[in-house]
Amino acid sequence: MSSVLRVFLVLLTSGILMPPLVWGQPLWEQQNQAVSRLGELNGIALNCDYPAETMRMKKALIANVPKRRGIGQLFDDKSHESFLSIIRQGAICPDERELQGWIDEAIVTLKQVYGAN
Repeated sequence: MSSVLRVFLVLLTSGILMPPLVWGQPLWEQQNQAVSRLGELNGIALNCDYPAETMRMKKALIANVPKRRGIGQLFDDKSHESFLSIIRQGAICPDERELQGWIDEAIVTLKQVYGAN
């Protein structure tokens, strides 16, 4: 067995080598939150008729996130919840530029937690 493999196994079995943590949360949780946030913003963009922003978020997901059914379902579910919440609350649409800023931040976070550039 190579020395690199031995070191890896020792670190893994001792608990020293753990999944990456950022902000004190497991990486998978951060990834789910990033996808959820984009879904929420997508619901706003759909409700407020900002189709370019909806397309931009979907492109960001396609470019940065593994193509897995669960991830897409999470995005769709959060979009749906957000869309309906706006209708129920009678919320006023944000200015498109304000929404663009929120989306920019969400895309940066998405890229960070999925390891994209």
